[in-house]
Amino acid sequence: MEGRRLTKTTAFKFTILCSLIFVAISISGYSQVAKPDFRVYISTLRGSCGNEEKTEDFKIGETIKIKVEITNLSDRIINIPKGLDYSRPILLRDGKLIPYVKEVRERERRNYKSLTGMLIPKPSETQFEILDLHDFYGALKAGRYQLSLERYFLNGNPMSSNKLNFKIASPPSRRSRTRSRPPRWST
Repeated sequence: MEGRRLTKTTAFKFTILCSLIFVAISISGYSQVAKPDFRVYISTLRGSCGNEEKTEDFKIGETIKIKVEITNLSDRIINIPKGLDYSRPILLRDGKLIPYVKEVRERERRNYKSLTGMLIPKPSETQFEILDLHDFYGALKAGRYQLSLERYFLNGNPMSSNKLNFKIASPPSRRSRTRSRPPRWST
């Protein structure tokens, strides 16, 4: 009797072990297929005062748009979701994280993602999208900024981009805008 129980216990353990191995292999296989082979890169910053591309100095109130390049590094065509909720800029001002505007925080809290289209790059092809930082942060104040981006894909895994530094200068003070006049002396 005792030998038979040991066999049932061993068979049960063997079944559990085989099941765990099967699940581990399945998850491993899925994660290899589900992970995109992309590079996410913020290539340029553009201000509202013209068509030139800037990388460093902006004025208060100037609209700042970023160009995000997504390159397919795999050997197959891959669908990339497009929409405000799939690209999340991370902006630090003077080393402190800036929170999103209320609407974006609400969407993030509800875990809502609106899909406005798909980017479908072929192997080795680069697609891009333009994002306006005002949509995420509202009007930006003067300071030194560091910008990076988390790009989400259909499998939910984010991918981080490069980091860009830029500065928003405060307007010149009223005193520095007026010419200094010599004092008038009455005679």
